[in-house]
Formats: sequence, structure tokens, C-alpha cells
Amino acid sequence: MATAVHGAALSTHADSAIDPVASPVLQRELPGIADAFNEQHMRDWLQVALFDQQHAYHPIDNCEVEQATYLPGEGCVVRYLLTLGGAGAPSEPLLVSGYVFGDAERAAAFFHERLEPLAARAGNTPFARPIALRDSPAMVVFAYPIDADVPELIDANDGALMRARLAPYLGAIAPAGAQIVSCRAELVDYGRQRRATLRYYLGLDGAADTIVYGKLTGDGSGALAGDVSAALRELGQHGATGARFGAPRVLDWLPDLKLSLLETLPGKDIIGDLLKARLRDKPAPSDVPSLEEAVEACARIAAALHTSGVALGPARTPADELGRLSAAHAQVQRISPELGALLAPWYDRLVAAEAQSQALALCFNHGDFTAGQVLFDGHACGLIDFDSVCQAEPALDIAQFLTYLTVGGQKSKRTAEETRAIFADLTARFVNTYLATAGYSEGDASRLMARVEVYRGISLLRRVLRSWQKMKPGRIAGALAMMQEALAPLGA
Repeated sequence: MATAVHGAALSTHADSAIDPVASPVLQRELPGIADAFNEQHMRDWLQVALFDQQHAYHPIDNCEVEQATYLPGEGCVVRYLLTLGGAGAPSEPLLVSGYVFGDAERAAAFFHERLEPLAARAGNTPFARPIALRDSPAMVVFAYPIDADVPELIDANDGALMRARLAPYLGAIAPAGAQIVSCRAELVDYGRQRRATLRYYLGLDGAADTIVYGKLTGDGSGALAGDVSAALRELGQHGATGARFGAPRVLDWLPDLKLSLLETLPGKDIIGDLLKARLRDKPAPSDVPSLEEAVEACARIAAALHTSGVALGPARTPADELGRLSAAHAQVQRISPELGALLAPWYDRLVAAEAQSQALALCFNHGDFTAGQVLFDGHACGLIDFDSVCQAEPALDIAQFLTYLTVGGQKSKRTAEETRAIFADLTARFVNTYLATAGYSEGDASRLMARVEVYRGISLLRRVLRSWQKMKPGRIAGALAMMQEALAPLGA
């Protein structure tokens, strides 16, 4: 990545310079991209494409772009939430995805070769046609649970089928003699390519209803979930640091569906609500730990992971992190050159800081450690979403946690000085608790924190690049400001 335009002011860049949809380069590459983000235009087209007035018809009252992902060299996936009207319309919005291609030939091949076979398996939907092809601009659309990248989603979303698949595990989650009389699948998370999280509501005869979670990983990485869960549960009960936490038990891995089945872990994510209350000077939720206590509990969990010696997960090195950032930046540079030029010196600063600080030994990391991954049931806590576990420097998890904790400060109602003081205190509490739990000496602590600063810069630059890939210019602006502040101490 070449250095460019040092000292460019973040605030002087217009949305058109950081919004990929407004890029002339992307508009030439994907001629239909602007139409795909025009909600009124898409509402009108989807009405005709998906419905048949004589056999299956509901007026689309609202069409909202829910999220999008630009896939370099392939196209752009845009997901829409459709609110339907008319008699018998679903009460909840429905999810429809659009895939914008660069030419009609590729769109037609994708439609006929990959979508039509799935549509034949999808069963009943509120739509007359759950898939549609558009020649100009080149685009296909497909209604959930159809997804060519995760074809297993159709069966995983089928309540009747999953009722039979879950029956063998009933003895592990319900009293003896209970029977499953109903199963309803609900989509929980669908934000990442080739991954989805489902919640199964099981109606039981002879026992209270229960819930099982399904984590679908299109790359098959969920096969490791059982081993990771067992290691975490053992560590949370008997780990040497004394940190106590739970983890959901994995009931099984279903390779044909690429689906891991997990029991429900009691508790909820409270740090977000506690932080919001603090920043807006409102009463905190009752009957839960304080914000400070919750942050310190997260630090103890991180220390327990990093000192555990658990050898599960792939290696994830600083070279890996910087290499992915460089590749992502190259796409930004090509399509949004002003933003690319703005980011180049920050990347160079990270590379220099990484080289100047001392690398640390790799250890067991959560890989996506944020406040939202720790649930609290009273003062008991549990760790979830461990499908990104890896062997990395401990600074990875620490920096990730601190970065995403401070993202909440962008909506603070307090003064800038008060907000900074709140986060300075929370950061100090997390770091000090972590160092004490993990048993760091003063010299080792200094080396660790130097790496945390590097990884925090990596995390923030990644947030900028992902926001761009997700077509969210508003989020880019806030992430740029955070990145500028965080990287300033690393030097020119």
C-alpha cells in the first residue's frame, strides 16, 4: 500500500467521496447499483417481480435496505426488508436479497444454475415467485431462506424437518418422556456472508417449551464447535485464573446442514444498556452488576482464555491482519480513491508501529471478543459466539473489546470531556483487571500494551474498511474520527 496525502482532514470529505454507491467506478462496474439502493424503485419492481395479481398478491407497503455487502470481482448483495399489506399478510417484515452483477449473462447463469434448483425446494412462501431475474440492470433477487451461498439454509429453516432432526437430542435439554410437538425456526443473525444463526422454538408435550440455537457456517468451520465448547466449559469451571463463566453446550454438529446445535445459555448482554444509561445520564438497569463490575468480569474471562493453553483454532498473526487490510484497502483505492488516499498513511503508520513493537506469543483467543459476547444472569456470566476462536496474540481480543466498547461513545449525551473520562476509567479497569488476573509483570505489561495499541489501530481501520464494504458511509465518518484519535499516539 503506497503512502499518500498525509495530513488530509477527515471532516473535509463529502459523503460522495466515501460512499461507494456514489462512485463512478462502481457505477460502471455494476450499472444497476444505484437502482438497487433506490428503495421506492425497488419496491415497485419487486411488486411486479415477486407477485402474481391473480394467484398470490400482497401490496408491498414498504421496502427498506437492511444491509449490503460489496463482493470485489463478483457483485453486490443488497438485502431488503419488505412489509406486506392486504388480507392474510405476514405480520413481520420479510427478507429478500438482491444480487447486482456487472452484466446480464452472469446474472442469468446465476439465476438458472444456482437459484432455480433452490426455489424448487423452498416450499410455500408468501410470494408467487420467490426468485426473479432482471436483465437491465443485471440483477437477481431471492426470498429468504433461499441463498445460493448457503443452500443448507432452506432445510435448516424448515420447522417440520428440524423437529425430526432435533428429536434425538431431547433427552439432553428436557425431562424424560417429553416429546416435541412443534418446532418453529426464527432467524437471529444473517449479517455475515455464508453464516447464519437460527433460534428453534420447541413446543414440548410433558415439559415446558424450550429453545435450541443453530449456527450455520457455510465453510464448515462449525465442526470445531463441540471441541471449543467443551474446552470453554471446562475452563470456565476449573480454570487456573479462578475466572468463572459458562458456555453453551454443543449438542451436535450436523455436517449435511453445516449446522451446530447449541443449548440456550441463560443471561443477556447488559453492558450495552449499562453504557447507554451512563452516557445519557439515565438510571441503569436494576438487579445486574454495575458497568464497572461487568467490564472487569469480561477482563477476567479474556485473561482466562489467554492463559489457558487451549490449542484450538487456526493461527491469526499480525501479518494476516495487515495483509487482509491491505487487500481491502486496494479495493477502496480503486473505487473510492479519495478515501483510499486518506487511509493509506494510517495503514503505513500501523505497519511501522507493528514492526517497532515486540511480537507476543500466540495463545487461545475468542477472535471476536466484544461486550455483546458476554451474557450476564445476575452476577453469573457466560461466553457465546465462539466460532471465530483462533491462536493469536492476546492483544487481539483486548483491542477488539476496547474498540467496540468505545464505539458507544459516538452517541453520548455528555460533554466530550465527560465521555472521555468515562471511557478512560473503563479502559483502565479492564486493563488492570486483565493484567492482575493473567499475572503480568511490569515489563511484560508494557510490551502487551504496545501491541494493544497496534491491534486497536488494526481494529479501527478494519471497521472503516468493513463499513465501506457494507455501503454505510455514515458509519465510515464516525469510524474515521475514532481511527484518527487512536492512531495519533503511534507517531508519524
